[in-house]
Amino acid sequence: MAPARPGLLGYPSDNPTILAQQRKQLAAYVIQDVLEAAGRPIQINAGSVRMSVRWIHFDTEVRVSLSDAIYGRMFPRTMSGEFYHYTGVEAFKSIANEGSLRLYWLRKRMGQPIEGELVNLARLEGWHILEADIEAAYDDPKIQDSPGSNLFYASLTKVDGGGDLWSFGPVRLHLRVDTTGKMGQLREIQYHAPGGATLLGEINDALATKGLPPILPLSSYRMAANSVPAGFAGEAETRLLHLHFEGQPDERQRDSDNGFYWPIPINGCCAVADVTLLGVSVNSVANLARACKAIENSPLSSIEPICVPPTVNH
Repeated sequence: MAPARPGLLGYPSDNPTILAQQRKQLAAYVIQDVLEAAGRPIQINAGSVRMSVRWIHFDTEVRVSLSDAIYGRMFPRTMSGEFYHYTGVEAFKSIANEGSLRLYWLRKRMGQPIEGELVNLARLEGWHILEADIEAAYDDPKIQDSPGSNLFYASLTKVDGGGDLWSFGPVRLHLRVDTTGKMGQLREIQYHAPGGATLLGEINDALATKGLPPILPLSSYRMAANSVPAGFAGEAETRLLHLHFEGQPDERQRDSDNGFYWPIPINGCCAVADVTLLGVSVNSVANLARACKAIENSPLSSIEPICVPPTVNH
């Protein structure tokens, strides 16, 4: 029989105070072991562990290290690049008139659970309480402060190697997006099939076998917004995502559907991301005339739209 690891001698103790400390130490060992096996080793001191019935939490330094170790592999971040953004003609008119790209309110998509917004990763990772909160938001759009309420995003695809998303809209914006030193994040969407294994799922499974609650790392809501079901993999989507934190300037605007959006100035600077318009393409001659009219005398009038048949691979 292997000797007890430090801090676990006599586990489980009959003394509630000692048992609570042992459980924290055990959680630290379990998490460290899984991460080390995955080639992402970190050190977790039991004193940094905070445990409730629902979740395991950590002090700030460990939270950051743990999030980087897990999500840095699952959802690698891109700091900058060139992307396409597909949109409709009417939406393009608004973009041109305002001179801004709209980040859409993720909360609005709670009424479209087929795409698995937020809940896809929650199910994979065994976040049953978070999953219940998300499903409640599906059922009642009026719930305040529900998951997704402070998340805003734009769907993009890489210029090189991205998806052909003309089905998203007949107007394609060619953008340079830079999030270096900004609040916004660029990450490729990950397409997770039901029952698929993830590093975080392995950790939570290992914790569950020891009778311990799951972990919910820093940035989990934000990462969950980058996971959708595998059936959408053909989209090869990258998201520009902004999570608004309480106490920060709130620049969200009301839209015509009684929701919100977050405007990002095009060819300007802001705290979320720097976005530059490099070109505009449309999928038909008819839409070319409409796009030219929309951009005329707008803040983006220096760009001349062109027609690119969708059958051509660009």
